[in-house]
This record gives sequence, C-alpha cells and structure tokens, in this order.
Amino acid sequence: FPEYDAAEAERRAAVGEPHAVFFEVPPGDITFDDAVHGPTTVPADSLDDFVILRSDGTPVYNMAVVSDDVDMGITHVIRGDDHLSNTPKQILIYRALGADLPVFAHVPMILGPDGKRLSKRHGAASVEAYRDEGILPAALVNFLALLGWSPGDDREVMELSELIEAFTLDRILKKAGVFDPKKLEWLNGKYLDATPTEQLVPLVIDAMDDAGRAVAAADPERFAAVVDLQKTRARTIPGIAEASLRYFGNAVEYDERSVQKHWLKDPQVAREILEAERAVILSADPFDSESLEAGLRGVAEQREVGFGKVIGPLRVGLLGVQDSPGIFDVVLLLGRERAVERIDAALTELARLADSGYGSTMAGWSGPWTWPAKRPNPTRARWARSSWRPTGRRSGSETERASWPIPPPMRRSWPSGARRPTRETGASKGTPCSSLWSRAPCAREPLSFRASNESCSGHRTPRPGCVARSVTWCRTRD
Repeated sequence: FPEYDAAEAERRAAVGEPHAVFFEVPPGDITFDDAVHGPTTVPADSLDDFVILRSDGTPVYNMAVVSDDVDMGITHVIRGDDHLSNTPKQILIYRALGADLPVFAHVPMILGPDGKRLSKRHGAASVEAYRDEGILPAALVNFLALLGWSPGDDREVMELSELIEAFTLDRILKKAGVFDPKKLEWLNGKYLDATPTEQLVPLVIDAMDDAGRAVAAADPERFAAVVDLQKTRARTIPGIAEASLRYFGNAVEYDERSVQKHWLKDPQVAREILEAERAVILSADPFDSESLEAGLRGVAEQREVGFGKVIGPLRVGLLGVQDSPGIFDVVLLLGRERAVERIDAALTELARLADSGYGSTMAGWSGPWTWPAKRPNPTRARWARSSWRPTGRRSGSETERASWPIPPPMRRSWPSGARRPTRETGASKGTPCSSLWSRAPCAREPLSFRASNESCSGHRTPRPGCVARSVTWCRTRD
C-alpha cells in the first residue's frame, strides 16, 4: 500500500474508528514441501498485505483456520488443490504465531464425466442420495478412495481395512479424478454379489412399494432365493427389487427391445424354438439343471445354431427381458408348471404381435426402421394417401398402434418425372435436398409439400402423414 501511513492508522484506531487489521507480508520467498505437488516456492513480492481481521472484529478465513488448527494440534492439512493459493498466506500466519508448520497435501479436484468440476448438476448431491439410489456404503467408500489415489497395483475392490493399510500420501495422483457413475454402479455390483443374502433381503424389501413387500412376505424363502440369484448380476438394490418381482405373479411384462430382438426378427423361428423348449421343460426328468441343459442344448444342435440363439427367446418368454441370470437357474426357480404357463403366454403374445404386423412398422417403436425381408419396393409407383401415423415415439394406445398400416418403404432412387425438392433457406438455397428422399417423401401430399410452403421436420414435430425425419425447410420446386 504506497499511501499507507502507520502512525495515522494507529491514531484513528485509538479514537475508536472502525478498522480492519492487515498482515504485512515480509520480504523473501515462501517455500514449503507439499506432499502431493512436491517442493513449492512462492515469491513474497507476488502477495499483497492481506486482511486478517475485519472492521467488525471477526477473523477472515486464513486467520481462522490457522488459529483453529494450532489450537487443536493439527499435524496434516489434506485438502483440495483449489486451496493451494491460500497456503503461502497461512504459512506466514503460522510463523507469526511461532507455531510448527503442518504437513500440507493438496489433492486433485474431482471432475464430472464431462470434464468439468463436479457439482450437483452431475447427479446425486449427498451421501443420502446415493443410499436412496441403492449404493452400498462400503462400495461408495471404495469408489471415493480410488478417485485421485492408486494403491500401486491393479486392485479396484478393496475393503476399508485394505484401504487403511495401503493408503499413503505419496500415492495420491496429481491429475484430477473423474467421477464416473457407471464405474460406481459396477463397483457396487461387486459388493452386492459379495454381500450375504440375509443382509440384502431387508434392503431390497425397503426399496419396494407396498405391493412388492406383500409379494416378499407371502413367500419369504422363495423371495430370498430370487434375491440370491439376482444379486450376481445387479448393480443397485432397486435393480434387484425390480428384477426379483419378475419371478412372481402370472402376467409377464415384456420389454419392447427384447421382444423386437428375439421374437419379431423372425416370429416363426421364435415360435418353433419356444415350442421345442416347452417340450424339453415339460419332459425333463429329473427336473434339474443337468437335464435342462442337455435338453435345451439339444434344441440348439437340432436347429444347428448357437446356444444363445435359442436361449434369447426363452429368456424373454419367462421373464420378459433379454438379460437374466443363468437360464437353468431361472427355470428351476420358476418351477416346471409356472415356466410352462409363461411359455404358453409367450406363444400367445408372439402370435398376436406377428398377426398385427407390429414387427414391420414403426408404430409404437422408438428403435430403428425395420422391414419385412421380401417386402416389394415399387420403383415408379406413387404413394396412396393413407391415415398411417408415422412416429418414432410411443404414441397411441396399443390397439391403435396395431391397426396402423405399414408405411411406405425408404427408397434411394427418384421416380421418373418427379421433381427433386430444394432447400428454402440458408447457404444451400435452391440446391436439391437429397436428405428428403433418403428418408421418404410426405405421404399426405405425394412428392411435394403443401402449397403454403409449410416446413417438415419430422423428427421433432412430425406433421400427420409425413415420414421425413431429418428434413427442414424443404419444398418441391415448381
């Protein structure tokens, strides 16, 4: 402070004027040995005199933490490296108080998956939130310990006692750690698998609603067996709860993607596989994993396909999803009678879907376009106007979706005599718009848009009857 007058300041303070207390930075370098970053030197002339007491008499942060640490005899100060700039000022205060310096260790910051500093926008903001999401305490401790620190080997799953024994400051990394929720779930799955079933069952029941708790209470032994089977593949406790309920009740809720992949690619083949597997389960004697494995593998050998090709449709039929524990364990846990009943229900559902043409339309399906293998592709035909409602979203009731006719196929060639649409705006104004044709034209007004020059952006706001999903501001040139 070039204009600072110590005598004038003392006089004004003596008569009771409100004033702050500054720390005068002495000349020379400030050097300390950081346990993570190593020897660090800060020139004193890079620091200004700084406030230690405000005009109301309260201490600022640097004065408060040093006074508190000296009073409690703190020997190690381990904190984020965003506090590295505060350390030189605190060292000066330590020296002014005649106190011994603690060991400073500034650990790297934690970043979100996007590479930005971790904050509430990246997900759960508290330990309680992760508990509610089904993360075990031991898994969260293990995960946090490995953020910015390494044990020096390939270990990733470490109990608390192992972490305590292996931890040293010199193994802290200088590079910022990334908080990866997927890795946390993976690690949590390892802990779930290692946790005794009798300890997991109460946690799973707590994650259920009243209806789920009633199911668990009705047959506690079988419910415990299901939890024991599911914990080997689960990532969270709510995941175990949701998957476990699929083993109870008569109705099966079929996952659309699983049905599309394992049933509707070829409904006839899926039906034949399910019928053959039904016969194997019904005739297995004794009803054990060895007999089931021999019979089901025999189905694959007879059809000359891999074992996975015949297990996929069965998984969907028994549980409604394509991912499950070992299929033999699933069948045994369901029991012969219930397994056969579910296969019968699956055959009925498969027949309904195949008859409705569900697998060959976009109706109600958010996945990619799929078409019958031998669907005719008229090269020069114009499309008839229809009431088909194309959409990539799940709109309309199941009955309505089943009644929608099949949309026109995508085509790469341009019909003879048809005029290509042109872009209406932008740098490419007036140039042919090939993206319109690569998707499909407007079925409501074949080969053209409306005369009012309405735009078509089918992916976000599709107009009735328009199947163009990536076209914006296109029209047919007159």
